[in-house]
Amino acid sequence: MHKAIFKIDDVNEIAIIHKNNRASHYAAQATLWLTIIVTILSLAAFSFVINFPSIIARPIRALTEGIKEIAAKNYSTRVNLDRQDEFGKLADTFNTMEEKLDEYEHSNLAEIKFEKSRIEAIINKMNDGIIGLNEKQEILFFNSAAEHLFGLKEKDIM
Repeated sequence: MHKAIFKIDDVNEIAIIHKNNRASHYAAQATLWLTIIVTILSLAAFSFVINFPSIIARPIRALTEGIKEIAAKNYSTRVNLDRQDEFGKLADTFNTMEEKLDEYEHSNLAEIKFEKSRIEAIINKMNDGIIGLNEKQEILFFNSAAEHLFGLKEKDIM
């Protein structure tokens, strides 16, 4: 009976050693895979941390430059963002605004120039002498009748 117990003990010991070896092997494999996964995720997180600010900053920088150009009344520049997100929609709206401002600026400027030349023509054709002054009492224009009255030329007065 003593021999049978030792034999059962030996069988149990061999089974324990075998299971321990398998568990050690699985633990080593799990450690390897976890190390690989953690490394990949760490690299991805590091890449995200490095690149994320530029993903946000680049469109904001482009829009800021566009705003500066508008402030300088340069309406011909466009913000080009090839994106389908909110920044892309904002850039498209911004470009539409620039186009409308450009149209408005040119239409008003042309209209003002036309009106100015029309008024100058009317003033120069009048028989009465006309002298235009600004709020500081500085001479802005002299028509030809005023030139004859005073014996001066507009270019000399200006």
